[in-house]
Amino acid sequence: NQNQNQNQYAHTTKSSTFSSRKSTTSSARSQQDQDFKNFMNMFDETVSSMSEEELNMAMGAASVVGSVIGSIIGARATKNRGGGGNSMITSAASMMGSAMASQAASTLVKSVHEDSRQRVLEREEREARIRRGEAVEEPRVDERERIIKDVF
Repeated sequence: NQNQNQNQYAHTTKSSTFSSRKSTTSSARSQQDQDFKNFMNMFDETVSSMSEEELNMAMGAASVVGSVIGSIIGARATKNRGGGGNSMITSAASMMGSAMASQAASTLVKSVHEDSRQRVLEREEREARIRRGEAVEEPRVDERERIIKDVF
């Protein structure tokens, strides 16, 4: 009988520990989701309120960084394919990589800015509907999915 009590106690302890971990994990995940939403709202407010001049500066900075990275990747790509001995090919690949990465980086900044503006507008419209007492749909796409879409 004592063994049964010990087994039942061990089972109950394991079960309650598992439930406790599960609820802690669930509440931690919920807190992480809320923290992420708060961060995204702050990010969107900041990015969407950028002036045209600030946007152009950000695109320029991204373009420069992209250009340097693209140049390095282009030069390394030719060296890895056996074209490293020909400086003309290496230079051309470096310039091509620089141009492509520069364009991609500045386009990404512009896309993130436009998407942030759209998210702010959607959130403002949703909040206005709530204030008027209208039915409100939940956002169609998860915020994290939208960010991944922006990047790729």
